[in-house]
Parts: sequence; C-alpha cells; structure tokens
Amino acid sequence: MLAYVRSGRHNVLQYVSTDNGQTWAGPTQITEPGQQPGGAFRLESGKLLFTWGNRRAPFGAAAMLSRDDGRTWDYGQRVSLAWDAPNAN
Repeated sequence: MLAYVRSGRHNVLQYVSTDNGQTWAGPTQITEPGQQPGGAFRLESGKLLFTWGNRRAPFGAAAMLSRDDGRTWDYGQRVSLAWDAPNAN
C-alpha cells in the first residue's frame, strides 16, 4: 500500500506499507516544495502515474512515472500537463 501526504514544506511525502497498513515506512519525499497536492494510480501497463499541482511558478499540473511499484519515481522525466494557471490556487 502507498499513502501520500502533504508536508509542512508544501510538498508530497510517500509512506509504504507491506502488511496491509499495520505498519508504515517512510516518509520519502516525492515532490519539491510548492508541488502539492498529489496522488498516484496504476495504469493498464502496470506503471504508477503520480500527478500533482504546481503551486509555484509556472503554476499548473505535472506527472511522473514509477516502473517499480513506487520504490522510485522518474522526477527527472516529469511532464507538464498544464502550465497556464493564473496563480497558485
């Protein structure tokens, strides 16, 4: 199981449970400050897609993939979904 929470730095942290939520490991930083909220879902290909709001300029939304069930995320290959929001709201 994977869980995503916003941090006090306004980024997203990931926690992982391998025992159906009895215990959790983490946190692991998934996004940078000002990049939240976010969440992940599994694609038909089996990869995980994580999307988040960019609350810092340029404002909009972005996404990245994990090919290993969320153990690592390809932040270096993130893509913009929209960079035309007028502000952080």
